[in-house]
Amino acid sequence: MLYITDDIKQGVLILKKLHILALGLGLLGNSAFAGIVVKADITKAFSDTTYAKGILTALEKEIKPQQTKLEALGKEIETITQNAEKNAKIMSEADRKALQAKYTPKAAEYQSLQKGIETRLQNTQNTILNALVPKVDKLVPEMCKELGYDMLIDSKYVIWSVDTLDITAEVTKRLNAMP
Repeated sequence: MLYITDDIKQGVLILKKLHILALGLGLLGNSAFAGIVVKADITKAFSDTTYAKGILTALEKEIKPQQTKLEALGKEIETITQNAEKNAKIMSEADRKALQAKYTPKAAEYQSLQKGIETRLQNTQNTILNALVPKVDKLVPEMCKELGYDMLIDSKYVIWSVDTLDITAEVTKRLNAMP
């Protein structure tokens, strides 16, 4: 128990020293930076644009047949695997080879389809980012200056803030308005 008490005392002393240092630097209380800081979920702002929604809707339609095929192959592979497990003790070597002959091409096709879909999704994400990142890079400084904000932080780096500081919808609205 003595060690815990000493550790706590040591921790409190360190915190007091840090607090005094922070006050001395003007980081707490009346800080040197009293500007207006807002946040935005840039990922959400991107995905909520009409541009991204249009591309993602087209992608969904494009890959729907592949996803359907992928699901069907997955079910076939699962059935083959279940049959092999269920009948493993009574299957002859010829039956095992026949099941393996069914399984191998279906598994290869499944992996190929899955990789193709993942590649197409990644390419679409890159297309969206390549189109929107330069716009955000231009928009954010202009918008912050116009609205009197001193700093815009991506929401994923904010532990907590009041909702009124979130300007994600405004970023999306302005991105949609850009050519």
